[in-house]
Amino acid sequence: MKFVFLALFVFGLNAQAANNVHTNVPPENSEANLALADANSKLPIIYGVGGGGITWQTRYSEAETKLSISLHSPTPFGDVIYEEGMDVRWDFKGPVTIPLLMTFKKNYQGPLERPAPQLPIYLNQEIPGNYARGTVEGATEMVRELYRTFEKADSDYDCIDKRTCKVDWGMSAQTGFIIFLPSMRILISKERFVPSRFIMTPVY
Repeated sequence: MKFVFLALFVFGLNAQAANNVHTNVPPENSEANLALADANSKLPIIYGVGGGGITWQTRYSEAETKLSISLHSPTPFGDVIYEEGMDVRWDFKGPVTIPLLMTFKKNYQGPLERPAPQLPIYLNQEIPGNYARGTVEGATEMVRELYRTFEKADSDYDCIDKRTCKVDWGMSAQTGFIIFLPSMRILISKERFVPSRFIMTPVY
C-alpha cells in the first residue's frame, strides 16, 4: 500500500512539473506578445513622426500597452529593446517620459514611407532610385533627393550646399556609410545602397 501511495505521489509531482513547463512561459515569448510585436513591426515609419505604433508624444506608460513586452529592463541611458525590432531611448529624467531616440533595426518589417509616386524604403532592400550605387556621388545625390522629399523642400534645394544634410562615406575599407537628415540617420551599404538601420531623432 505504501508503494502505491508513493508511486501516486511521485506521479502527481511529475504531472505538476510537466504542467509548469507549459504554463510558465516567459511573457516576452507568449503567443500574444509575439503577435503584437509582429503587427507593430509591419506598421509604417513616418519621417519626423514615429513608427512601430508610437510617436514622439507617446509616454512610456502608454508604450507599455502599445508595444511588446521588453526583452530587457531600461539601460542606465534609458534604452529599451522591443521584440518589434526597434529600440527606444526614453527620457526618464524629464518631467514627462517620452522618446528621445527611436532605432529601427534589420528585423523591423515596416517601410519608411514616402509620398506617391515615390516608393517606400524597406530595411534590407535596395533603396529605390536611379543612383550610381557604390559611389559617394550616388550617395550624395540620394541624400539630396531624400531631403527634398522628407523636408518638403523645393526641387532645386541643395541640402549638401546648405549644410542641412550630410553623407559620411567613411574609410574606403568600410562596407557601409551614413546619411544625416534633420530627423533621421540611415545606415546603408555602399555596394547596393541597402539600409540596415533607421535612427530617428526629434526636431525641436
